[in-house]
Amino acid sequence: MARGQPQEPREEEVWRYQVKVWSTAAVCLSVLSGCFIGSCWVVHDNYKMVKKLSEQQEPQNHSSHVHYVHEGEELQGTQLYCCPNFWSLFQSSCYFLSTELKTWTASERHCSALGAHLMVINTENEQQFILQKLDTAFAYYVGLSDPEEKHQWQWVDQSPYNESVTFWHPGEPNNHKECCVMLNSRNGNWGWNDVHCDVPQMSICEKLRINL
Repeated sequence: MARGQPQEPREEEVWRYQVKVWSTAAVCLSVLSGCFIGSCWVVHDNYKMVKKLSEQQEPQNHSSHVHYVHEGEELQGTQLYCCPNFWSLFQSSCYFLSTELKTWTASERHCSALGAHLMVINTENEQQFILQKLDTAFAYYVGLSDPEEKHQWQWVDQSPYNESVTFWHPGEPNNHKECCVMLNSRNGNWGWNDVHCDVPQMSICEKLRINL
């Protein structure tokens, strides 16, 4: 300080110190705010990307929305599978219960319009999975039929008919004129029943899941 120059008052020195502290705090808050805004944009961009992917895969009718399901870990991350809204995921397929009463042929056409087919039951686990979703007051067509009336049963997707993996009610099938198969409950026990194909029933559609 030069000789003869008046000394700064103590109050002004304290005020300058406080200004420096508040200035530093303001800079830190600005940096943190910038980081927060940046992270918001990242989340927003990720949301737009998932929404765009969902719209690109948007099916028709009951397939209008897609939900995503985590199903196990892979070496390079989590594998995502998806089914349309109102469909249920089990292993490699999605399932939809149609409450519309239709003949077997009309039910298969309805499933086809949804990019699916009437359900094909390949394992006991698959049978048990779908039974948990059914109402005992109704019957449901599946994709098994005998188009030539010779009890040569055929699945709609050309899967082999395996007699060791069947779930017929006792005494069924019992009529070679009944060429279509439905799931129904008898005294609380679910099983397959051959019926006339022109009887309106509910149905179960099945299609492959989407791997993302």
